[in-house]
Amino acid sequence: MSGLDSLIEHQGFYDYLNHFLSGAVFIIGFEIITKLFGFSLIQKAYEFIGLLPFSNNENEFLWNVCVIALFGIVSFLIGVAAQELYGIIYDHHSANINPNGEDIISNYIFRLFHKTTVRKCVHNMLIKGGPITNRHKLDQYINLANDFIEQTPTLVEDKNKLLSSPDFASYFFAYCVYYIQIKSQNRKTEKLRDIEGLSEALSLIFLTLTFLSAIGTIISYYSYAANPQADPIRCIASVIICAIYGFFSILMDCRTEKAIKNRIRMTLAIYDVEKRQENKQTPNVVSNLPHQP
Repeated sequence: MSGLDSLIEHQGFYDYLNHFLSGAVFIIGFEIITKLFGFSLIQKAYEFIGLLPFSNNENEFLWNVCVIALFGIVSFLIGVAAQELYGIIYDHHSANINPNGEDIISNYIFRLFHKTTVRKCVHNMLIKGGPITNRHKLDQYINLANDFIEQTPTLVEDKNKLLSSPDFASYFFAYCVYYIQIKSQNRKTEKLRDIEGLSEALSLIFLTLTFLSAIGTIISYYSYAANPQADPIRCIASVIICAIYGFFSILMDCRTEKAIKNRIRMTLAIYDVEKRQENKQTPNVVSNLPHQP
């Protein structure tokens, strides 16, 4: 069991698992949309590459391996693409955009198009209104940042300008992450990073499925409008599926934001504790000097 525990605790294992899960969600979700129009995307894909129909002359075990391996590879690649695209699309949006008003529907629509990223949260890390909501903790972390500036010769700018600079916040956070990593105190923060990565990918995937199901809804509506005697169940089902996918996209974005903020808070808290312990262990040079008569 120790070998299995070591494998599960390894960060890379969760990265691969997250990519597979998010990709599998996309394939299954898209399959649900295509089923409304009377065909199966997975079946068509397997027929295209020659895995279907199954022949009695084929080796059943080898056929099953090929089917499962193809699904796993495609799911993994889709998951990788989703996580990369999330950062590319949303990292360049303004970090200070907030929905106006208290209308729930407006806030939900805002959530669909302005998603949370770690870059946006880190940029606001050392200012009021950011992820650190406790005023005393924020003051303590600003003091730690000041100490870091004093100990770093390359940072020659004014302290106040640096503390309000998004680039410095990113630099300081990266240093904190590295510091607790070499102290082997990053186990909990890495788990939060895994949750964050999976939530980001799922948020974008559900958003993509929302748009695809919206297109399906439009097609279903015009098909029903052209033939009013047809069964309206497909049009109604498309609307319901579109709403469900949109809800899960917003839910995953909220989960992403929570994981990112918790990771920032925990990283700074661990860094603070480690620095306190380090200062306690540093010997007092003056007190250790021999007494001079």
